[in-house]
Amino acid sequence: KAETDFLPVDVFVLLVNKNSFLHWVSLDGKNIGWVILSIAHTSYNMARRSLVIDHINITTNTDIWVGFDKAIEDLARQANCEMLEFNSPRAGFEKTLTKLDWSKASVIYHRIL
Repeated sequence: KAETDFLPVDVFVLLVNKNSFLHWVSLDGKNIGWVILSIAHTSYNMARRSLVIDHINITTNTDIWVGFDKAIEDLARQANCEMLEFNSPRAGFEKTLTKLDWSKASVIYHRIL
């Protein structure tokens, strides 16, 4: 759904080099997707401790996201985070996330050389 290629090596590099963690997303005891999570302190978010969703493989279905959003928020609070961050090339996530009180903070542009 996004105009980008998924490369498993990207996930591997994040897990090995960036103190990131693979988190399985389950519904009714079945895995329905996964996310790569990390914690960041960056100047653009006023040095707040953030739980960052680096990569994601889950539907944009709002019903699924209601439970997922609550679980990620609970995890962030347990990790003493003040903010959640998420970047995605999938336009469908904006419609879903705004229903759950997320707001767009930035847009990433790129140009292939």
